[in-house]
Amino acid sequence: MNWAKIWLLVVVPLGLAGCDPRCLLEDVLAAESAGANAIDCGYVARDGDRTAINACVTAALRANLAFEARYELQGIDSHIVEAFVSVGAGRVVRLDYDGHIDGGLYHSWEYVRRYTCDQPLLTDVPNGDFPPLECDAWVGGKMACETKGLTLWLASWDEN
Repeated sequence: MNWAKIWLLVVVPLGLAGCDPRCLLEDVLAAESAGANAIDCGYVARDGDRTAINACVTAALRANLAFEARYELQGIDSHIVEAFVSVGAGRVVRLDYDGHIDGGLYHSWEYVRRYTCDQPLLTDVPNGDFPPLECDAWVGGKMACETKGLTLWLASWDEN
């Protein structure tokens, strides 16, 4: 059996059919953000130094200014980012992005969950690993967007 032909006949057309559009954190973040008025505190990779981004979030919260910040976290087999955004009115929105929840090679199922906090508290983060805020009650957890695609795993072997 020629697995390359099966790949071209079955998997490629399913991918081209575009079951769902991509669920991108950047799109959800833009919808939540105060736009040009927001301070972009940046993006920090999971192994990156979080000192500058944490200082930015702390300053924005203290001054009650709009901000956004994105923290990449360690996933087991997926791409995880936690974003925080505020329009400066004392409320913070947390967006949890998981880019490969099935552990596949492609973005076959990704989502962004949305949580809100009406009274965020600044915290002292001595090791700088986490955002410098806490919340007594993150409310929500509903999907802001979700992509459910199809990942097919095909093994190939020689039938001789």
